This record gives sequence, structure tokens and C-alpha cells, in this order.
Amino acid sequence: MRTLDPEKVMRNFIDADGRLRQIPVKQAKLQVVLAHLAAQFEPGVRYPERQVNETLKRFHEDFCTLRRNLVDYRYLGRADGDYWRLPTDN
Repeated sequence: MRTLDPEKVMRNFIDADGRLRQIPVKQAKLQVVLAHLAAQFEPGVRYPERQVNETLKRFHEDFCTLRRNLVDYRYLGRADGDYWRLPTDN
């Protein structure tokens, strides 16, 4: 089994302007991209959903899927319409 090269994943999925070409289907590649997106949010800061959406729109038009994946894969927490970056153990 080959090990995943995160830099190669980023080159394959992120354009030079920082936009996401497509959302990876394979879980391991998706998690590399999600970790990159999660880094756009400061630890300890709560963000309203609107601000999370605006941040994710800069990367891909399907910001809803990205937001849902960030929560599902536990990169972001969510409660009462607010989101925050979770400690990384992924």
C-alpha cells in the first residue's frame, strides 16, 4: 500500500490561485484538503455559519458540502449556528 503524499494531493486538487478544482472522492485525499481548509479558521474562535460559508466560497462553489465534510470529519465543531476549529487528531 502506497503512502499518501499530502503535497501531491494539494497540487492535484488546488489551483495556483488557491481554488479547489474538485472535491476529492477518496477519503484520504479529502482529509488532506479538509485539513487545509480547516487551517483557514483560527483555533478558539467561534464563527457564524455565514462567515464559514464566505470563507469556503473562496475555495469552491459547493461550500455546503465542504462545510458538512469539515463537521463530519471533525475538523470543525458546530452548535447553535456557530462553528469552531477542533483540535486535530485526524
